[in-house]
Amino acid sequence: MLEMMGHGDKVLGHVSLRDPDGRGFWMKRAGAALSEIVGPEDFVLIDFDGHKIAGEAQRHAEWPIHGEIFRARPDVMCIGHTHPYSAGVMATIDEALVPVTRAGAYFTPQVPRYRVTSNLIIDAGMGRGLAEALGEADAVLMQNHGVTYCGPTIAHCVIAGVLLEQACSAQLLANGSGYGWAPATGAGAARLHLSDDDVADAWAF
Repeated sequence: MLEMMGHGDKVLGHVSLRDPDGRGFWMKRAGAALSEIVGPEDFVLIDFDGHKIAGEAQRHAEWPIHGEIFRARPDVMCIGHTHPYSAGVMATIDEALVPVTRAGAYFTPQVPRYRVTSNLIIDAGMGRGLAEALGEADAVLMQNHGVTYCGPTIAHCVIAGVLLEQACSAQLLANGSGYGWAPATGAGAARLHLSDDDVADAWAF
């Protein structure tokens, strides 16, 4: 679904799931595109300190994104880090994401931003900084890099990533259209909670 909705970037990007037995997290293997992930052999089990403890494939260098967010957010069961085009561009712009469409209302009053570096997040300190920037939000824009998003289920995490890309795309398109436009106001601008029903409907579609 992520690949189909614009999150694919060659073999870059990764998704993880907290290990139900508390050993760490299962993370997409390195060297494969999101669209090529088809079964258990495409994941490796990594502990929170970055040691691979199960799986034959190579571990991604950016494992600290997942390890440190899982440490900081016991409510989170799934994390994605990808480089969708519109959200990646929006991450470079010092402008708040606003509800141009309904998708944007899920991220008001604003999406947090990680501005410390645009480099890969490859050590625990950088991972902690990203987790702090994320806070209690569902997603964070990473300066000149990409996005990270999360949720209490796989479906919630994926839908958060999809909606973020849609919201960023809508705002960039409106800004570049040459027409006058305005974000939603009143009830239309109120932050929408990404409810279980919202997630189920989007996941089923």
